[in-house]
Amino acid sequence: AASGPMAVNASLYASMPFNPLSDLAPVIQLSAFPLVLEVHPSLGVKTLAEFLALAKAGKPVLSYASAGNGTPQHLAGELFNTTAGVKMGHIPYRGAGPALNDLIGGQVNVMFDIVGSSLPHIQAGKLIPLAVTSSERAKVLPNVPTMAEAGITGYQITGWHGIAVRAGTPQATIDKLNATVNAIFKEPAFRAKWEAIGTPVVAGSAADFGALIKADAQRLGKLVRDAGVTVD
Repeated sequence: AASGPMAVNASLYASMPFNPLSDLAPVIQLSAFPLVLEVHPSLGVKTLAEFLALAKAGKPVLSYASAGNGTPQHLAGELFNTTAGVKMGHIPYRGAGPALNDLIGGQVNVMFDIVGSSLPHIQAGKLIPLAVTSSERAKVLPNVPTMAEAGITGYQITGWHGIAVRAGTPQATIDKLNATVNAIFKEPAFRAKWEAIGTPVVAGSAADFGALIKADAQRLGKLVRDAGVTVD
């Protein structure tokens, strides 16, 4: 289960064949992955303050690429527009890969992307990271500030993955699955592999995951409605 289908799609689509909140039962959150606001070097900015000055000046007109309407990358951009008081345009692609390729090639100049996906290109100097969208810095990008540290207060958005099962699954089964995954996540080698690609392990209880799903459904659902985002 991912944050989009579980917490966003009910607000994004006019109708759905199922309700994630009532038809699925949370088991465990696996990860919470931050996004990074990054730009093509040709834009000529190296800090969020410089980027904001450029965005507010309106020259050049800035547009950000995303993996598609309603994706975490898209919502991160809409939340940035609202929180930072700017009006970047949105260019939806059919997937993060094509969007990232065009950013690297300079066809677009701004993107919010999953840290792990963009990390090699940042390390190679092909992209300039300005800030991460989580409340804490990403371990793999220790020199890149959070939005709050860079001056944008009230901004936080992360994607996540987890495990859910059909509603009505016996609680004993859910508890066993939860305990098994928690045990795996205690293995140092396993955690290290996940964290090396910028995907912090979360784990925890089924109740914790359920609370996250409900909170994000409310918060991100409001963002979708306020921004008028739709795919229908």
